[in-house]
Order: sequence, then structure tokens, then C-alpha cells
Amino acid sequence: MLGKVLSLTALATLCSPYFISGAIYPFVIFRNYGYRIVENQSIPFLQHLSLNEPQFLWYWITLILVVLSSAFVLWRFLKTSKENRSLQNEKLLLAPTALALTFAVLGFIHIRFIATFALLSLPVLACNFSTLKNWLMEKWKNVDKKIDDDLKIILVGLFVGILFVLVVASE
Repeated sequence: MLGKVLSLTALATLCSPYFISGAIYPFVIFRNYGYRIVENQSIPFLQHLSLNEPQFLWYWITLILVVLSSAFVLWRFLKTSKENRSLQNEKLLLAPTALALTFAVLGFIHIRFIATFALLSLPVLACNFSTLKNWLMEKWKNVDKKIDDDLKIILVGLFVGILFVLVVASE
């Protein structure tokens, strides 16, 4: 049944005034417009033209965070014993991580995909940082409460400081 539908669709595609060239046109649409469209260009090409947008800096930061945090979660998942290993326990997100990394590659090739990469990387980073937080809490469960509060203040200050430096550097 599906084969019949596919063959009828292929025949209907060829029933146009442009015949085969009209059928394959969607596959060659990105060839040459006669001029360059910015959102179809890659990040290195635009940086070579001295077009340093702040979104490129955020792209690299997010990519590094996704790769490092996903590598940590995968390492943590593989390190646990097979009896204790479960996908819900370690929050190993293979599909969302694969999608985020796919759109990271697409965003590198065409900057139009950077927004999609950012959107898909948010849940991946949230789950990966949750796993990191749980691992740190497990490691530091005997740490004094005062040291724990001081550490939270230091980490928040460090995070705000890094964000401030990045925002000032991107302007």
C-alpha cells in the first residue's frame, strides 16, 4: 500500500511543466542565488569577514558546556555498576543530546540553526547539571553546613562574574 502511494506521488511530481527539473529543484535550491545570504553562511566564514556577533561567543560557550556535561553524564553512567544502572536514575538523555549536537553542527554550517541549537540545549544542560549537582552532593555529604553555604556563595559569585566578563567582552 505504501509503495503504491510512493509511486503515485512520484508520478504526480513529474506531471508538471518542468518535469524532472521541477522534481529535483528542492534538492538544488541552496546552490547559487547570485548573492550570499548571511544566514546560510558558516561561523568561520563570517568571522573571517570580521563579522563577530555576540551570538557566536554564546554558541561556543553553550557547545562546550553541552559536550563537557554530556561527557560527564556518560562517564558517570558507564562507571555505575550494571545492577544500579538505569536511564531514569542517571538521566542519560541520548536522544535530546544527539539532537542538540546535530543542531550544533548545523549551526556551525548555517547560522540560521543557532537558535534551534540553543533551544534544544537547555533541557540537556538542565538534566546534565542536575546529575552533576547530585554527584557533588554525594561526594560532599559530610561537608560542614557552613562550608556548603560558603561554597554556594562562591559559585554564584563566580558564575555572575563570568557572565559579566562575557557580556562586557561581547560589546
